[in-house]
Amino acid sequence: MSRPMRFAGKVATVTGASTGLGPVMAPMLIEEGAKVVMAAHRLELVAAEAEAIGPNAIAVQADVTTEDVANLALFLASDEARMITGQSINVDAGQVVS
Repeated sequence: MSRPMRFAGKVATVTGASTGLGPVMAPMLIEEGAKVVMAAHRLELVAAEAEAIGPNAIAVQADVTTEDVANLALFLASDEARMITGQSINVDAGQVVS
C-alpha cells in the first residue's frame, strides 16, 4: 500500500535553491507531491538544478528582497506558472511553514 503524499496539489517555494539545502529539499518536496518553484540569485545555477530535478521544478531568479518577492508573486500569478496549482508552502533554510 502506498502512503499518501503530504503535499499533493500544493506548491513549495524554495529560496536560496541553487546551493546548500535548496537542491536537496526540492526533490524531497516533489516526492511528497508538491510542485516546486526554486528561487535563487544566480539564475544559471538554479536553472541547472531545476532542469536536473525534472518537470515539477521551475527556476526563477530572486534575491529575496522586497522587490524580488513581489516579482516572484507576480510570476506565480502569470501564465508562465500555469503548471503550478494548489496551495503554497514556503520553504526557507530547510524549514516548512504552512
